[in-house]
Amino acid sequence: MSLSFQSQTYRTWKLGTNRGECEDALASNLRTGAFAVADGATEAFDSRYWARLLVRAWVRDSTATAPPSFLQLASRLGQRVHRKWEHRKLPWYVEEKARAGSYTAFVGALFQTDGEYTFRWQVIAIGDSCFLQIRDGMLLRAVPLSSPQEFWSRPVLLPSNVSGQSAVTSELKTFEGVGEPGDTFVLLSDTIASWLLGSLSADVPTAGKFLRLLSKGCKEELDILTDERRLSGEMRNDDIAAIHVQIV
Repeated sequence: MSLSFQSQTYRTWKLGTNRGECEDALASNLRTGAFAVADGATEAFDSRYWARLLVRAWVRDSTATAPPSFLQLASRLGQRVHRKWEHRKLPWYVEEKARAGSYTAFVGALFQTDGEYTFRWQVIAIGDSCFLQIRDGMLLRAVPLSSPQEFWSRPVLLPSNVSGQSAVTSELKTFEGVGEPGDTFVLLSDTIASWLLGSLSADVPTAGKFLRLLSKGCKEELDILTDERRLSGEMRNDDIAAIHVQIV
């Protein structure tokens, strides 16, 4: 079975901020079947750039689905960003922060043929960005976290500083599974992942509405839905990145 993909993306930023301040990033490669979401740490230096660089590079080089090859990619990118920052004129107190580097959560998914009626997916993740597999409206698999209770405020993230990357090797998680035509796959940054996992488990109708709107790329309607959830306190006021994938 050859794989063809239908994909939609959604990205929005915290209420009270603007597009340029959004630290969530996403990237897709329909040719190779690679998709990625990253969530940069707000308190670190220029995390939006580190997150964006990582997802774009990974979907181009999506063979990096094992921790050693992923860390090789992260090392090359980390050296690149720190060289770039070294040539920028920064205030002394910002220079210190730049030397410490950026941090990001990451989840990447690669889809490959497996049989006449099935296909295989591979996922690599660090931190609290998530990958969900949904079949007939039911959650089939969620990795690396599977319930809202598993999310916490200080997950281990991938540093841009190469000297710190080896320390997070044990936190790089890999997963694999089998899919069927008609399955839905969603990659999500932490806040929307936590909300959606809780809403799906509680059979909240808004969860199904979110997935329907996402599958159609309805950004304005998604903005209304997420803003309502934020203002009600049901969802944390945070950046959001989501990718919806179906195999056709």
